[in-house]
Amino acid sequence: MRFISIVLFLLSFHLQAAESDLSSSSLYVTLQPPPQQLFVGEIFAVSLKVVNTSKASRDISYKFSGARSVERFVTTPDREWLNSSTFIEKLYFKVLGVDAVLPRITPILKTRDGSSYSLATDRTKLSVTQLRPLDNYASILADSFTVDQVKTTSFDLKHNITIFIASATRSDLSTFKLKGVHSQGFESESSTPYRSSLTYYAVIPKHLDKLEFSYFNLQTKKFERVSLDIVVQSDSVSTQSDLRPTQSAHIFIKQMVGGGFIVLFLLLFIFRRSKWYLFFAVVVGIYTATVASAMQYVCVEKDSAIYLLPMSGSTIFELTDEQKSMQKQGSIDGYVKVKLSDSKVGWISDEDVCKN
Repeated sequence: MRFISIVLFLLSFHLQAAESDLSSSSLYVTLQPPPQQLFVGEIFAVSLKVVNTSKASRDISYKFSGARSVERFVTTPDREWLNSSTFIEKLYFKVLGVDAVLPRITPILKTRDGSSYSLATDRTKLSVTQLRPLDNYASILADSFTVDQVKTTSFDLKHNITIFIASATRSDLSTFKLKGVHSQGFESESSTPYRSSLTYYAVIPKHLDKLEFSYFNLQTKKFERVSLDIVVQSDSVSTQSDLRPTQSAHIFIKQMVGGGFIVLFLLLFIFRRSKWYLFFAVVVGIYTATVASAMQYVCVEKDSAIYLLPMSGSTIFELTDEQKSMQKQGSIDGYVKVKLSDSKVGWISDEDVCKN
């Protein structure tokens, strides 16, 4: 019985010591000054120096309150340990307006027994400037912006489609938007405090030979122009006859001309009774049938999605309202390239091809 009492006394003393250690100035927080000049739309970091001398716990979370025209850009901070009890926490924010105020940041130290201890920083008014953008401003700010790949192909009779891949640093590319284009959108987008990337498409008039836009360079504090040369490429496809989109019209013309000659020779055979005209009609008919066989068609199920690109998550620009037969212009793993009745070109998934 005496042994149990001694064990309980020692355990109680240990818990009191742990609680005493926590309550004696266990947590110190220092907010480093934010950048002196920011722009609306800019991504910036705030450094918080945290000293945790408590031996009871190292579990620290954060609470944010009182923000104005500022939002968290990423929810997971970057932590750099200086020693066993001190670290620098980098928190990332995005400026939304000129009246921006950095929120009150409260690190919360949680103990093993469920209690907590916290210290809060003061709210900080930020110095923010509103940009006066150029007419072709694409609504992004970045330390750097680079277009890595560009490809332009024919979309329909009046438009081309340009697809480009770009990368940037310290930029929120989700706000990217071109001005004065027929249609546009993201095929993919990823933004982080360090490196961001996007795959973007724009449907533009055929007469354009350049696609131009601008972004704000945070390093030079100037608007930088980006100019993409529009060079229309023929898509190489994997059909047996290696058709290209522009060849389909040529095939149709050949069919029409061939059909006209067949009718002409048959009429001449009827009125002049010369077997040579019948012979010529048969030859032209064989040629026309051979040309027609080069043009392949595919049955597409009702409610099938027509994609801009042969890739998962690509933009859907049309849905089939009924089961249709469409001209096949090529194929790639999992997708078939088709020509629509309005001369637009798109891709369908192999799963949407009629089974029977």
